[in-house]
Amino acid sequence: MNVPMYLTLIRHGNASAPTADGGDQGRILTAAGRADIRTTGKALKAEGVRPDAVWCSPLVRAVQTAELVATELAFGGEVEAYPFLEPHGSLGALLATLGERPELEVVVIAGHEPFLSGAASLLLGLRVSGFPTAGAFHIELARLEPDAGSLLWRWVHGGIVR
Repeated sequence: MNVPMYLTLIRHGNASAPTADGGDQGRILTAAGRADIRTTGKALKAEGVRPDAVWCSPLVRAVQTAELVATELAFGGEVEAYPFLEPHGSLGALLATLGERPELEVVVIAGHEPFLSGAASLLLGLRVSGFPTAGAFHIELARLEPDAGSLLWRWVHGGIVR
């Protein structure tokens, strides 16, 4: 692992309601959700986020979120989808996968609740009680383990909070 490593956790934008045929898996971003995510991507770019990797849950709304953010950040690589980033995913699997990719320094991750607030809570060693849609946390990790992170800033509707 490059020390330190930076993770930018992003919750997907506002999404459509589940449908009878697609359920939760097939929910797509609404027009407002796409606009909010583009704004989030612009904010990340203004903060100097330059990812080595962009990861997401395989659920449609997270893939769309990752692709929109990747475009705003002029990321030239391929967006990678991982099941452990789904709503009830595994922080252990996230840390293990990061450990298998020691070349990465900056990783942008698009996902869902409750995984994101749980991951942020565990990495930061404090309780994160919710993650707004199109919100982002930028975390510096000293080690790939719980309580090894520092919150550098977070993006919430309309601004960076330090």
